[in-house]
Amino acid sequence: MAFCCSRGALFSCLAALVLGASASAQPAAGADLYARSGWYLGLGGHAALENFDGGNYRNSGGLDALAGYRFTPHFAIEGQLDWNDDFADRGRYSGTCNTSQGPRPCVGDKTIDVLTVTANAKGFLPLGRVQPFALLGGGVMRSSDGAFQTLARGDTDAGYVARFGAGVDLYATRRMLLSLGAAYVLPTGATSDLHYVSIGGNLQFRF
Repeated sequence: MAFCCSRGALFSCLAALVLGASASAQPAAGADLYARSGWYLGLGGHAALENFDGGNYRNSGGLDALAGYRFTPHFAIEGQLDWNDDFADRGRYSGTCNTSQGPRPCVGDKTIDVLTVTANAKGFLPLGRVQPFALLGGGVMRSSDGAFQTLARGDTDAGYVARFGAGVDLYATRRMLLSLGAAYVLPTGATSDLHYVSIGGNLQFRF
């Protein structure tokens, strides 16, 4: 059986194929702008809602810094530093305070600073400029006790920690985005009492 078509019909078929291929490639190319592989850096802040075992501590706030690499549209690995300043328990400290008249007995806040460093695995749902994600990580936590107006810090402890959470990345451009999220930080060992929830955001730059 022989197949034949006119030259005009052949050109029409080829044009249709090219236009169809271009149309189907455009969404993929657009998605690649925001879900491409590569390095990224982020810096931001958060509220730390304490869930400590013992004491009557107030919530804290802190800073986040992170660096990561996105391997595929759906997966990245990152390192995150999470610092929290002065979870405070009012009036729990009783000791010596430094005043303008010299050391005096006093009652003040007991405070705890917390530094957490984790490696996180991150899974994305790449939907163009809006990309929900979930994360699971692990690392170490360091806590340092202190007290109101004292010169020296108190005890320092360290332990392993797990982090799990979720959020969303909102792209302004192919390189700049705002990442919003919440995570539960679950420590072990000497820091096992210092559970907290981190809620915040960071600005990220993608290379």
